[in-house]
Amino acid sequence: MSSAPTAHVSLGPIGNIAVGWSLAILHRRRLLAVLLPLFTVALLSLFLLDLVLGRDATVIIDGALIVAGTETLGQAKLGVTAVFWLVGLTAGTATIAGAERGEPIRPWSAILAAVRRLPVLAVAVAAVVGGTFLLLSAVALPALLLVLGVLTVAAVLGTCLLINLIASGGMGRTSTRGRVGSTAGSFVLGGVLVPLVAAWLLNTPVSAIHPAVVGPIGAVLLAGVLMAQAGILAHIGLLSPTPSVPASSGPALSESASSEPASPESTSPESTADQRAELPEPGRRPWLAGAAAVIALVTPVVFAAVNPFGALTVRSHTSVPGGVSAIAWPAGSHPVIATISGVRFCDDDVCAAYAERDGGPTVWDGYGTATISADGTSVLKAALTGGPDTGGPFVNFTVCTHRGCPEQWFPVRASAKEPAFGWSDLAVAIAPDQALWFGLATIPVKDESRYDITLIRCPDTSCSKPERHRAGSVERDPEDTLAGRQRNLLSIGADGRPSMVIRTGTTASLVTCDPVTCANPRTTSTFAGPNSTAWAALPGRPGQVIAFDPGRLQIGEQTVPLEGSEIAAWSGAVADGGSVVDGGSVVYVTAAEATDPPGLHITISSGDEPEQPGYWRQILWRCAQNGCTRQVLDSMADALGREAMTVSADGRILIVRQDRILLLD
Repeated sequence: MSSAPTAHVSLGPIGNIAVGWSLAILHRRRLLAVLLPLFTVALLSLFLLDLVLGRDATVIIDGALIVAGTETLGQAKLGVTAVFWLVGLTAGTATIAGAERGEPIRPWSAILAAVRRLPVLAVAVAAVVGGTFLLLSAVALPALLLVLGVLTVAAVLGTCLLINLIASGGMGRTSTRGRVGSTAGSFVLGGVLVPLVAAWLLNTPVSAIHPAVVGPIGAVLLAGVLMAQAGILAHIGLLSPTPSVPASSGPALSESASSEPASPESTSPESTADQRAELPEPGRRPWLAGAAAVIALVTPVVFAAVNPFGALTVRSHTSVPGGVSAIAWPAGSHPVIATISGVRFCDDDVCAAYAERDGGPTVWDGYGTATISADGTSVLKAALTGGPDTGGPFVNFTVCTHRGCPEQWFPVRASAKEPAFGWSDLAVAIAPDQALWFGLATIPVKDESRYDITLIRCPDTSCSKPERHRAGSVERDPEDTLAGRQRNLLSIGADGRPSMVIRTGTTASLVTCDPVTCANPRTTSTFAGPNSTAWAALPGRPGQVIAFDPGRLQIGEQTVPLEGSEIAAWSGAVADGGSVVDGGSVVYVTAAEATDPPGLHITISSGDEPEQPGYWRQILWRCAQNGCTRQVLDSMADALGREAMTVSADGRILIVRQDRILLLD
């Protein structure tokens, strides 16, 4: 075995890092014999914590077991990780240092010695971490440079404690005195900063890997980081004139320790290299420990595949449309998604394969509207264009099918002699007989206290002979703040009866008339709650709506509280579950909720600028008349806009975001 650079001379921060890494590589078999058993126990402990404390928040996404981090679970996992890191770092450092001095240490002896030293190390680390957070919280106006300065001082101080307690054998045998930069600085740079930068650089490529593989890859990389840290600490400890490692004190820890004091010649670089070459190999135990570690790594994957607790399973992909204007899941078929510029006819339930057709008016929140036929074979998209001076307004529409999306127009007014229309909100629907219906709620030019309702029926998709019907008026709340969001919903019953719901203020007004002919128009109103982030009509309950706002859900006339925190702007979707519980519908709500990013983090904000959430998780609520249950789905760095959601006849849920499509089986 070739010799490594001497471990007895300081080579500066970069040189010490290089020597420490080379020692970790050189003694990798001995390190693995020590670290793999700890690694296995740590992985299994974290997995058991997930099962015990996070079972109710467990979801399986694309074959990967995901557990939503509650505060208790997060603290428990952080504590377990810190304990195994301290034990592994201490035992690994002792193993490398002992091998370098020609006094190899048995793996279990190194581990037991590290466990005995754990209370002292834990108190020291807790003191540094606690003092750092107290100092940061005491600063009135934190600034980036100030925070970085505090963290740097804390990192150096903590590293000095680790060196003195682990590598040098005690505070009286310090290796850092007079050379903090080349010792503590080496560990901070090579054992902390370099891995953090590498993790940041690898974040994007790793995120593209299957979620079930990300966990094992991360665990292996963390084990490599721990080996590198142990190598650096061992090298720093050997810089002491009388190097001593806690685990090497005492004959019980050495396989070949001599009771005679070492002669000066025995500690020379040449003799160290000769002793290293003559060290007995650790045998095949690392491979047995490696097999156990592999079992620990694949245990969550096997658990996710078997799913013994019946956790919610989710399939997902990133082939998303640019935006969604309507979504439906026809019975006995696959979902259909009306996009901003066209439509997707899905060829599977998760819509990973689809036929896409473009054409017709561009539709988004606050401009235009879209609907999908009950059988999913056609999609109607429409928007108002033009003005009275050109004979308008006109309805610009298309009926998209698998054959395409031909674009067409027709005027709202039957002739230019009719009074000019003011601004109108538009809703559309496709009747069971495939007739096209258009509903307009118009604010009169001289009276902003009401909406005039017009219903237009086109017997065929060409709409060459539109049938226009005046359906009366409904009161309008002048303080209405629903601007930029869908205000009207239009549906056609099985008998051909149109029903149009208009949201204004806290009221939902239902306008309906006789089937097909739209004779005898009539209006009723009901309470719908405050202006909502997302809302929909309740099937089978005319005039009743489901309306979502952060913290609350309106189901008909009943308000149901929703547990959660801050909701992202414009986030939120509702869908009727299609079943009846205790005399009412089952309703699903989804939204992006603010949460803490994974791992340790520090947020810096000033008193003038409120703290902005930097991480989000998708929440699904299942609500009935007697309350709601809550399920955390996946997490994401950005909440990019409104979701769309639909429920199949058998209760499966499809959620379409601007970054991912989720299918909840």
